[in-house]
Amino acid sequence: MIEKQKEIFKEAIKNCEIIFETQHSLLKSVKKQRDELLEACKKVLIGFDRDAVQNNGEWQTGLFCGLEDRNITNIYDACLHGYEKALDRVMEWSLGEHLEQAIANAESEL
Repeated sequence: MIEKQKEIFKEAIKNCEIIFETQHSLLKSVKKQRDELLEACKKVLIGFDRDAVQNNGEWQTGLFCGLEDRNITNIYDACLHGYEKALDRVMEWSLGEHLEQAIANAESEL
């Protein structure tokens, strides 16, 4: 009877080791994915500083405004286009702030 209990106990230990190794492997995988996402977010933030995103073009000469590219000649259409672009920029900026906070939170957990 004791031998049977020893065998059951050994089997339980073996199963615990398998579960531990599986959990450890999954944790490593999740950490790797988190690190990859963190790097991607950092690259997105770096991209926000580029001239095309910041609209640092020569707006006086029409560069980066997009009206001519879209063949917009009506002043009301131009206003609507400007309004939509402004909303896009606000979304980019707010997303950037959230990304910076997410990166800071993730790095503090490392």
